[in-house]
Amino acid sequence: MAGGDNDESGTGAARDPNEAGFDNGTFEAKFEDLPELIEGVEDDDELAASTTTSQKKSVSELTQPAHTLETLAVSGAGAKSVKLEPDEDAADTRPATGPAEETAIDELSDATGAIKAGQHYYLVSSRWWREWKQYTTRGGQKPGPIDNSSLLQESLDDTVDTITLRRGVMERSDYYTLGPEAWEQLAKWYGGGPVIKRQAFANRGQASIDLYGINMKVKRTGDTNLVLEVNCAKWATIKELKCALCWHFKLDPDATRFWDYYSGRRYALLSNEDKTLQQVNITENQEMMLEEARDDGKYEWPDTPDNGGGSSYVADTGVNMVTSSTAPSAPGLVGLANLGNTCFMNSILQCTSNVKPLRNLFVNGGYKDDLNEDNPLGHNGKLAAAYGSLMEMMYSGQGNKVAPRGFKKIIGEFKPDFAGFNQHDSQELLNFLLDGLHGSA
Repeated sequence: MAGGDNDESGTGAARDPNEAGFDNGTFEAKFEDLPELIEGVEDDDELAASTTTSQKKSVSELTQPAHTLETLAVSGAGAKSVKLEPDEDAADTRPATGPAEETAIDELSDATGAIKAGQHYYLVSSRWWREWKQYTTRGGQKPGPIDNSSLLQESLDDTVDTITLRRGVMERSDYYTLGPEAWEQLAKWYGGGPVIKRQAFANRGQASIDLYGINMKVKRTGDTNLVLEVNCAKWATIKELKCALCWHFKLDPDATRFWDYYSGRRYALLSNEDKTLQQVNITENQEMMLEEARDDGKYEWPDTPDNGGGSSYVADTGVNMVTSSTAPSAPGLVGLANLGNTCFMNSILQCTSNVKPLRNLFVNGGYKDDLNEDNPLGHNGKLAAAYGSLMEMMYSGQGNKVAPRGFKKIIGEFKPDFAGFNQHDSQELLNFLLDGLHGSA
């Protein structure tokens, strides 16, 4: 470099100005002007600081994103209560008999019955659907208007014109799904509602309908006392949700970072903004944090999570997390955090963790000697590794409460029925777990 070429000693010692090729008079004139030069440098520093600050857009410079919190919501404020009246013009084309009506709807439906990611579907209560099928196939009485009220959570405020889907509804036993064409035709004939429209999304290689979205509690570093409760679709990307939140708070998204702030700690920096909420393992009713950049454009927090793991590793695979620093009163005497409605999982984990031969095998790491990473029936050893990692944490003595997020993500990947945070059958999970552990040996 130039400095190295001109100063072989590397000390940066001062030299005679004549040796440096300066005219002595010119050098003296510049030296006499030093106070003005210093003042100019200070002005330049102020200019540089203001330039850095100006990189954060002002409120007037912000542009509305493609999605707002209202359009990303699945339930609550984003689901208006809409009922339809029968279309009188459709009466002329309505089939005269029930079987003909069924044939017309079948022609408007996907023959395969397959759900496709990205498409919208409509929910119809099983009660009404069965009445309609009774009419169209067995000559029963024609049903009245479509009635989806049995699918809704009762509202305590009659003045609020929104609907929320009742938790725990199941396909076929509680509702059926219809494509847009079939729904629109039935709505023209019968009217009724409310309209319950949902979008399908890609879920670990197959399409699923997002019934509820994910509820979150969002904070921002600029005012941590303010908590915004948000519902967002699982198919939404991190970027879409972050931009919608920044629009709500009037923040510059380019000067804001988004954190998975589970249990009030930096669990993961959500730096890959193309991933969806489902992919980064966000849990029901957890905390999220918008970290606002300082005026110099830098952030107060480091890039790494509180638990010391790399942010990309944590966000992509999920890890278990000790959420309390209080030591357990006895080895393994720890609570497991409920990740939505995961009591079914936690109860099985507590039971199996107290089967001494099984527990010791995984707590002491002995299972690793016999781990078969080539057997797909044992999920290539990944299920056993996830279970072992959780057992080690539960008996590590680090704290008396653990969030099994890593284990939950793994079982959802290998058995999509367990994806999400709804209630399931404990016996079904136990069979899946024991089969997977057996196949891992």
